[in-house]
Amino acid sequence: MKTDGSKPVAVASILLVGAAVVLHLLPGAPERFEFQRDLLTTQPWRVITAQLVHYPGDHVIWDVGMFALLAPLLELRDRRVFVVTLAVGAFVIPLGVLLLSPDITTFRGLSGIDTALFGALAVLLYRELRERNDRRGLAILAVQVALLAAKLGYEHTTGSCLLVTNEGWVPLAGAHIVGFVAGIACAAGVQGATTGIVRRSVMNVRPAG
Repeated sequence: MKTDGSKPVAVASILLVGAAVVLHLLPGAPERFEFQRDLLTTQPWRVITAQLVHYPGDHVIWDVGMFALLAPLLELRDRRVFVVTLAVGAFVIPLGVLLLSPDITTFRGLSGIDTALFGALAVLLYRELRERNDRRGLAILAVQVALLAAKLGYEHTTGSCLLVTNEGWVPLAGAHIVGFVAGIACAAGVQGATTGIVRRSVMNVRPAG
């Protein structure tokens, strides 16, 4: 969306950040909207709302802060990829928790969505940099992806958080990996479909006369 000044505004990102902040400050909201495995049969909406609520301390700062950084970048670069990544991630990340972390009974947070956004952005940036033959940019992107992979590997192997320092906190590395893969798949799929449509449209054009 654009304002009267003709500059695009990441409206959806701003609204989602605002919702996460309001829910965090609203008394009782985190407990009411968090993922609870034993309540999913009667309150299935918790698989979605859990991703907008957070635990106090570093958790809310890192999760919402990273979302506030990554979401506008993706939304303004390709809104279709942004919407598809959010929609798919919102479902497959809780599914990852259900299947890959059977001992986890509750969870909160945008960290899975954050990794999905990063994965989608990485795909878009890779294609842009490759088209420009920007080797330096590609090298920087490769380092960033490697750092994220190292973080996920560390958390999966040790069961400890690398950034969040909340006492007793258990990282959901499996869900983060699912989010990252989902983001890559969404961006590649949407851009691939768009490229196919454009190519078919060009092929269907016939010269006049």
